[in-house]
Amino acid sequence: GGGLAGHGVRVVQLKAPPPANPLPLGVLSNKRDTVITLKGKSADYSGFFDPGKDDGGPGYNRLAVKSTGNIFASHIKFIDPTTIRFKLNTKNQPAGKYFLIISNPDGQIAVTEYNIEAAVPMAPVSQSKISGLQNNAPDRTAANLAASDIYPNPTSGNFKLQVNAVNSFKGRVVLMTSAGKIISDDAFTFTKGASSTSLSLAKFSSGDYLALVYNGGNTLIAAHKIIKQ
Repeated sequence: GGGLAGHGVRVVQLKAPPPANPLPLGVLSNKRDTVITLKGKSADYSGFFDPGKDDGGPGYNRLAVKSTGNIFASHIKFIDPTTIRFKLNTKNQPAGKYFLIISNPDGQIAVTEYNIEAAVPMAPVSQSKISGLQNNAPDRTAANLAASDIYPNPTSGNFKLQVNAVNSFKGRVVLMTSAGKIISDDAFTFTKGASSTSLSLAKFSSGDYLALVYNGGNTLIAAHKIIKQ
């Protein structure tokens, strides 16, 4: 019989592209809630995506926007692959630095930072200002990293952050819950080329977590979602 000797099946997982790299939000006021038109920079086909309403259908995952600090994002509207609009309940929120987490329907994420200041006069972000930010925004992933990844993911507790650095640099790795609570913030020296760093969620409950990588200039250069089983 001929059989299937010598033949095999190769399975390839094709990952959907992550959201576009969000451009800086700058400083927001806590005088009132803020409607934000967020622009992103596309690289390697990255972009925001939303399947639209699914009334009576199977229930698709939707584009999601979350903020740390229990700041609620609502009225999320997909405009195009590099533009979304939403409302942040910044009114009466404490001044400080926050993280904004954008998730595409398949769970791929992008993260950016913003600041809230008290009693700052509201100055609407004009389209010309957004365009200026878009044109002048540095490619944050190219500054130090060629690539980065998390494995194993999902994890039962211990995992590694694999980094392929263009040049050696001193940076930080921040672990936080999906709700934005920071659980560790450690300095690391990343060597040129491929290296890995051991991290752990063994003491924490099952759920989704984030690993954020910063360069020496305190710029966010990579973000990964980790699933703790």
